[in-house]
Amino acid sequence: SILGENVEAHIKVCPFLKQAQALMLQPFYKKGINSGSEEVDSVLGSVEEVGPLVNGSEDIITSEMKRNAVYKMSVFEFYELIRKIEAVYMSTCSDIRESFKEPEACGIWMNREVDRKIPFQEKHVVQQVSILGNLEEFGVLENPTKMDSVASSEYANKRPAVVEFGAGRGYLTQTLADCYGIKKILLVERKSYKLKADRSLRQKESLILERLRID
Repeated sequence: SILGENVEAHIKVCPFLKQAQALMLQPFYKKGINSGSEEVDSVLGSVEEVGPLVNGSEDIITSEMKRNAVYKMSVFEFYELIRKIEAVYMSTCSDIRESFKEPEACGIWMNREVDRKIPFQEKHVVQQVSILGNLEEFGVLENPTKMDSVASSEYANKRPAVVEFGAGRGYLTQTLADCYGIKKILLVERKSYKLKADRSLRQKESLILERLRID
């Protein structure tokens, strides 16, 4: 918290503001891209009713503003919102099947042959390994351990870049880099973490890593 009389002076040195301004200059930045549509506006109501403005911008809708909008709903409006969510879920997710995979490429993680400085929780590793295993089954990833020397060399040259949205602490990408040899990584996450996985990834030879703190 900052006293009102100190706000103007703080703005001049605020590191978060400088970071936000730097992001706004990037070619991929588009103000209000995740603010929602007219239907969302009808749920949230006017910005003035939902909550305070952020940096004077009406295009930015924060989590706090969304919570306030939910708290202001009547019982009928709240259940109507739940009905809409369930209807969308049923229309798009009715054919989801359970598929657990344990690919050969992820053996070093399943066997705990990894950097001991990286937190290891079996339930998280199993989930991450299965995600990558399903991606491999769909043909998105290629298992480098199954390639001959020629194919492996070709794979190294065409190795894709990976952009992970909602990257969190980055452990899924850590597993991906360890097991599939990905060399170009962009992590996108609006929250700030201790970034232990980032430090481990930056130690990998010829790996290019960038993290953006943006929504």
